[in-house]
Amino acid sequence: MNHPTAHEDIPPPEGSEPDGGDRNAKLKLVAAVSAVSAIILAVWVVLLPYQLADMRLPDTTAPSWEEMKSEADSDMAEFRAALDAMRQRIRQANQSVDSDLELEQQRRTLDTSNFEALKAKLEAARAAAETEHAQEEDQKGQEE
Repeated sequence: MNHPTAHEDIPPPEGSEPDGGDRNAKLKLVAAVSAVSAIILAVWVVLLPYQLADMRLPDTTAPSWEEMKSEADSDMAEFRAALDAMRQRIRQANQSVDSDLELEQQRRTLDTSNFEALKAKLEAARAAAETEHAQEEDQKGQEE
């Protein structure tokens, strides 16, 4: 049961040889494609300098080294001035914070010393009140 396949039913094209006559046609095709590619490459190589010339930047006057150096020096002077101003502000802020801390410390010291003085006065007043109360109790006890 040998069934013929689809490609066996199709007859070979006319003019083709059974031993590979299509080979000459393939070689002609490859040669034609290669020749066209070579022509395109040659035209591109010839036109490449013109394309690169169009891409160049227009001629501008480049600044001289002295101009760039003077600009850099003036920029550096401005930068240093700004930096000095910032340092001065930071010093002032630190001095302000330090003086605020000193004032706060003094206030706390005064509050503590005032507290201690008030505490001593209260204890003295309480002791005086207790003594007075004890004396009144003694007087009431002697009267009875």
